[in-house]
Amino acid sequence: MICPHCRAHSLKVSHYVFDSGKTGNLWIAVMECTSCGYRSREVMPLEWLEPKVLELEVRGEEDLRVIVHRSPHACLELPELGISVEPGPASHGVITTVEGILEEVIDVAEQWCEGCDLERVRRAMRGELKFRLIIRDPSGLSFIESERTSVRPFEGCDIQA
Repeated sequence: MICPHCRAHSLKVSHYVFDSGKTGNLWIAVMECTSCGYRSREVMPLEWLEPKVLELEVRGEEDLRVIVHRSPHACLELPELGISVEPGPASHGVITTVEGILEEVIDVAEQWCEGCDLERVRRAMRGELKFRLIIRDPSGLSFIESERTSVRPFEGCDIQA
């Protein structure tokens, strides 16, 4: 396959099916260019569960290490930080940590938002600011690995399931 970064015919693609236990089977694709080192991963669900809304109050540094899976269909909100992310047509699932979500917010904002004030996000990354992580998922596949995660029925967001 052709590498989207260097355009060489050296993109190696590996596919896996993983039973996550919580979300059922996930399709995972790992792409790596043997020429330039480009790497990409995609996680896509192979089944749907009951729609749900997940919420975690992030209280400090320990909560930043909580594992999060956001399905490709899920809306993500950090209301106290003024952040809302809706999935687009090319959206794919991600397995990360709460800290990883904040890192991604900073990376994207620095790249696309000149003059954005990211101090609140940086304070949250240091565990200095409490905030809520909310995931609204019509597919029901997302999860937040914390005993303090509340789960309630899906209320909807501006996406088509």
